[in-house]
Amino acid sequence: MKIIKLMSNMTLPENFVWDYPDGEDHYLFVLFKSPSMLVTDNGAFSVDIGDAVVLDRFAHQKYYSTSGKFVHDFIHFDFDNAAEKLEFSDIPFSTVIRIDHYALITNILDLISNCPVPDSPLSQSIASHLGRAFLLALKACIRTPQVEHLPELIHLRNDVKSNPQFPWTVDNMAKRVALSRSQLQLLYRKAFNTSCIDDVIASRIELAKRLLLIPEITVAKAAELCGYENKEHFIRQFKQKEATTPGRYKKERSKQS
Repeated sequence: MKIIKLMSNMTLPENFVWDYPDGEDHYLFVLFKSPSMLVTDNGAFSVDIGDAVVLDRFAHQKYYSTSGKFVHDFIHFDFDNAAEKLEFSDIPFSTVIRIDHYALITNILDLISNCPVPDSPLSQSIASHLGRAFLLALKACIRTPQVEHLPELIHLRNDVKSNPQFPWTVDNMAKRVALSRSQLQLLYRKAFNTSCIDDVIASRIELAKRLLLIPEITVAKAAELCGYENKEHFIRQFKQKEATTPGRYKKERSKQS
């Protein structure tokens, strides 16, 4: 985990509003310490003290206090690589996260913020390890919703992430877990804070990013290997998720290697 900026117990005036309609080019974690309102691409949410959110890259970010001064902790961060992002893919983006063991999260944030001499190699190494500890703690402290058929849904989601190139549809996913279309869509969102089709798209794009690092694989071949029958459809979805085209992504990464 690469930490870009962190503040603990930041207090702002009651009229403060954070509003970035197009988001930023990295992730943002916010731990709310005031009753607040949160607005994301997934809707508007009333937020209690101790709730949190991880805002996705290039996604709508808006929040403000609904009662007095706005107090919060935050981290602007990026994942070190695609493998780390996949490891923590169970952490939901752009929706309210109800947290157990609130003190554990705040203690880790305090440790990170108190790292001395942030530009020294030792402090950077400590911050990196604490950043990983933070992600592990956050993943462990998310309050699991009580959802019917949760084991079957988890198994289905693991299948999607392991085989994103499969021609997934709502119908064939519903059949796998012996649910109706409407039941699947309702329970899947309740369990994972995203739709089953959005999970398919996200998993395909993550696979595409890994494939595009291979010099011999063209954009068209990557689209095919990720389960797309239409290259233009792949390019459109890739750009929506990554704010760049797969061709530009491949070219930029090849310069870095």
